[in-house]
Amino acid sequence: MPRTPPSGAALATVSLFNRDPNRRAADPTGLLTSLYQPMPLPNNFRTGDGLNTAGYTWQRRSTDDFDVLNVKADHIFRTHHRAAYTYNAEQEAEYNTRYEQTFPDSPGGTLTRRDRLHTFSLVSTVRPTVLNEFRFGALRPNTRGRAPWEIAEHAGFLPRAGNQPYIPVFNLVSDVVVSDDDPVLLKSPLYQFTDAVTVIRGKHAFKLGGDLRLSTTDSFNSSDVMPRVHLGTGAVPVTGLDSIAGIGQNLANATSMLTDLSGSLASVAQALNATGGTNPQYQPGLYKYRKWQRPELVSSSRTIGK
Repeated sequence: MPRTPPSGAALATVSLFNRDPNRRAADPTGLLTSLYQPMPLPNNFRTGDGLNTAGYTWQRRSTDDFDVLNVKADHIFRTHHRAAYTYNAEQEAEYNTRYEQTFPDSPGGTLTRRDRLHTFSLVSTVRPTVLNEFRFGALRPNTRGRAPWEIAEHAGFLPRAGNQPYIPVFNLVSDVVVSDDDPVLLKSPLYQFTDAVTVIRGKHAFKLGGDLRLSTTDSFNSSDVMPRVHLGTGAVPVTGLDSIAGIGQNLANATSMLTDLSGSLASVAQALNATGGTNPQYQPGLYKYRKWQRPELVSSSRTIGK
């Protein structure tokens, strides 16, 4: 229950509406009312001011499924060639770990990882004095983070301005959907080829080799591609609340509460990314794709004396 003031004075209830001429009533569109529906009544009065604001404690379901597969094979060909192959597969599926639910009835997002590693080696005794070592490796990591609004069953959860969905960002009230993260894809495959030849001549051993690495980053991010609508005072400050008797230190919270309830708009942020090609066009909803390729070739030689 809300705490009683130490003075023992009786609590008074006042309305914030009809005090500011620019914010006379609750959001007339009813849009914010629908967004508040997933918010349960507070059950934790250890947070907030114990009078006008409080918190909510609940147990959020979170899952993390992790699967691993390892395969290894070795084979000897006519005693002169030894081959070895290993395969490692890791797969992880998370729910409510990165794009967490803010309330029990609000949606959460997912995070999936799919990593594959292949290695192969072939060691050949070409002659009693000549040894060749060939190695190949391929690492293919793939991470995909899906925000709640990307998941089919939650596609209609966000409010819309026309056909454009957006994320409302409140001041005093907790956001009904996580707003500090966006969809992401991280793919960074790496391929490596190495070969080394060792030749023995009398008391000396000569070693010559090369290393080729093909590294690629093929990913996207989507910061603010989904528009953020920030509630607040904007360029029109809130007036009329400072005249409430005893408002004191509650004025800042009262101002935030009024802007949240009335739908007062402070700013809108949206990132527009352009298509590729010779005539790029900015398009709403387009993620920022990036691809880098970094080939490396290294050669080495060494002589060892006995």
